Amino acid sequence: MVYENFDKEGFSIYRVYFRYNEGLTLIFMSSNQIGGFFNRLEAFTVFGAANDSIITGALILRGQDVKPVAEAVPDYERCDYRKLDLENSEDNTFFEGALAWDLRIDDKK
Repeated sequence: MVYENFDKEGFSIYRVYFRYNEGLTLIFMSSNQIGGFFNRLEAFTVFGAANDSIITGALILRGQDVKPVAEAVPDYERCDYRKLDLENSEDNTFFEGALAWDLRIDDKK
């Protein structure tokens, strides 16, 4: 297994979904939206083009609970968080693509 040294008890990985992607009409709006989150957590990336972008990313956390980390950002409730299982091929593909900055989401890069 690629992640044989990953400490599943000490760390967790979450996928983050911005809840309001349909309102992101211009790329600068997406960039501005995640600016604060990105600066503090360095976890998000904008995918797409004008009138067709989404925000998603991955967080690697110490511990199992995303809430204490996410709550550090005032607008954390604008996102949904799902814990990833690296033994699940879909989760693994997403995580590795996010780390490599070559992730594609719905044909958006």
